[in-house]
Amino acid sequence: TLPTVILVNGLVYDLSRWEQFKKNLNSQGYKVLTYYMRGQFKTLRAEVEKFKQPLFFKTGLSREMLADELEEIRFSLIPNDPIIVVGLSFGSAVASEYARK
Repeated sequence: TLPTVILVNGLVYDLSRWEQFKKNLNSQGYKVLTYYMRGQFKTLRAEVEKFKQPLFFKTGLSREMLADELEEIRFSLIPNDPIIVVGLSFGSAVASEYARK
């Protein structure tokens, strides 16, 4: 069975940036999971509405924390699939930390 490919988005990029890559992978039989990390668009808006500023302004963005979050998501969605993790920009730091752990 082919591994599931996890695409870890860059901090300032929209997920649509991955669309053609995802289509190519899907056409070859790969399943694809895209990871929109905390602090991006929807969570960013919600935090600004609720707290008047993004939470990461106070705590920073931790690639370790985001790698842990990614593992929780992966485990809940695809616990037994072999995986390949690919990152874009800051997402590559998260993907590297995920692989290290």
